[in-house]
Amino acid sequence: MRVLQINSVCGIGSTGRIATDIHNILIEQGHESYIAFERDKPKNCENAIRIGNDIDCYKHVVKTRLFDRHGFGSKKPQLNLSKK
Repeated sequence: MRVLQINSVCGIGSTGRIATDIHNILIEQGHESYIAFERDKPKNCENAIRIGNDIDCYKHVVKTRLFDRHGFGSKKPQLNLSKK
């Protein structure tokens, strides 16, 4: 099975560590696992995929704060991720 998890971070903070733990369990069971993330550097994950870059992250934050459209501020990075 091929699994893609999407989280804001990878291996950092509570949700990042949970995603990494799930990733490691899937790898141990012989599955193909990836984590897509947006912020900071990945820790303890060899199959991490960065969504955009720091500028894209800041643009997303600005669009969220100004227009209250959380999740709709990163169209280009999301399209790039779907191509992968």
